[in-house]
Amino acid sequence: MNTGLILLVVGGLLLLSLLASKVGGRLGLPGLLLFLVIGMLAGSDGLGGIEFDNYEVTQFVGLIALGFILFTGGLETQWRTTRPVLWSGISMATLGVVLTTAIVGAAAHWLFDLP
Repeated sequence: MNTGLILLVVGGLLLLSLLASKVGGRLGLPGLLLFLVIGMLAGSDGLGGIEFDNYEVTQFVGLIALGFILFTGGLETQWRTTRPVLWSGISMATLGVVLTTAIVGAAAHWLFDLP
């Protein structure tokens, strides 16, 4: 595939994502929801028909993006808004993990006859 065409498509998708972020902010929609819709429309089963099956590049880009997301989330989180809900968040996260593990374990035991 032509490198110029790849750069044009990637640039267009980045521009669409930027516009979706701005529109989503004004409409009160989560940006990630709009990014997912754009990705689904651009993918192999969508209108864009972009075939991409390089899993190593996908993992690399995803890890870099995750690093940026965690970094900016840590910088933008204010302690005064986090402090009042800290213990309820920790307890709900812990209880959620325990309950999810128990439910999945029970379902696996019952459905698949696992020990």
